Amino acid sequence: MQTRKPIVAGQFYPGQHDSCIGEIHECLEAATIGGQLPETIAAGIVPHAGWTFSGSLAAMVFSAIKQQHEKVHTFVIFGAAHSYFGASPAVSDRGVWETPLGEVVIDEELADAILKTGQAVSDQRAHLSEHSIEVQVPFIQYLFAGAKIVPVVVPPTGQAVALGTSVGEIIGQQEGRKIVCIGSTDLTHYGPRYGFAPMGTGKNALEWAKKVNDKKFI
Repeated sequence: MQTRKPIVAGQFYPGQHDSCIGEIHECLEAATIGGQLPETIAAGIVPHAGWTFSGSLAAMVFSAIKQQHEKVHTFVIFGAAHSYFGASPAVSDRGVWETPLGEVVIDEELADAILKTGQAVSDQRAHLSEHSIEVQVPFIQYLFAGAKIVPVVVPPTGQAVALGTSVGEIIGQQEGRKIVCIGSTDLTHYGPRYGFAPMGTGKNALEWAKKVNDKKFI
């Protein structure tokens, strides 16, 4: 069986089981949802920085999903492509992913259905150096015991939109299984360091990034 080993455990999040559980508890305690959500959750967007910086926000999303769906069969996790330069989205479609909390199984049936659309390719190597999906998995393991995953690295191309449409159609055909999509993205990377500062610098520029550019993307 293929096993994808963790690459940022001990860096982006704790590398030991008990420490990982403890930090998940801290993130959940800081994740205030503020009552019942008015709409049914079909998908969520989570950041993928280290838990110290963004773990509470990721925890808020997964906690909100838990509030509405006690049991989720599979999470389709769309991750960023930091080190994968292929043209097509890449699916990890076999085996298990390992974290300090143990192993989580790939939903091979759903992965195969996604691959059959022709909008993605099977490529385990695309996931070996990518952290954006890995940092979400312990939250899923802790809150949704037994849930499976389908990890997908998605390059920023038009094919990403076509893939999303196809996955939505596949999920709509599923009966008796709750499937939730997660998009792992830090949204706007703003500033001279990232080569993107169309509104200059300072508070007003950051407000534009959050309230205009990010909102447009969402």
